[in-house]
Amino acid sequence: MIALMARARNEAVIDAFARTLKETRQKRGMTQEELASHAFLDRTFIGLLESGRRQPTLSVICAIAYALHEKPSQLVDKAVKLAEMANLSEGENSKNDK
Repeated sequence: MIALMARARNEAVIDAFARTLKETRQKRGMTQEELASHAFLDRTFIGLLESGRRQPTLSVICAIAYALHEKPSQLVDKAVKLAEMANLSEGENSKNDK
């Protein structure tokens, strides 16, 4: 896990958080607009987060998590697990290419 987090901008982590956010929001039956309203954020910002074009700060993660009735650690843990799986499959694919 340390290698996964070594870079400040890790595309696997960003993509995994985006996917986690969107899936969690949809499971809760919320629109981007509803989530934004509950988290006191702009709807376009939620869209940027879900597309991986923006990275959330810790305070944004907390606001979103509470709006989704989750603990911030739950959102982060889900994203990290997805990123680790993506990195593992990437590693396996590069081994098969050799």
